[in-house]
Amino acid sequence: MKQTKIYPLTQAETPEPNEFINLAELVFNTVHANDFSFYDELVQEEPAEALDPERAGQLASIGIVKGQQFAPDDRMRKILERAA
Repeated sequence: MKQTKIYPLTQAETPEPNEFINLAELVFNTVHANDFSFYDELVQEEPAEALDPERAGQLASIGIVKGQQFAPDDRMRKILERAA
């Protein structure tokens, strides 16, 4: 694995060395919540780059936008709680 080289094509002539980080000993949760807090996780914890423009647009249509407070009204909150 450490022989693998990943770099932009523009660096093909002289690629920078890759840094491999061993995460085997770290404990972290990769499972999202299955209640309303799931939506807060989408806004606060996921990097903006994790979403393609189409999905980001769908979330924005219900008020989920990175860097903005997610404050759905009671009607929307009930819908999202049921969906979660």
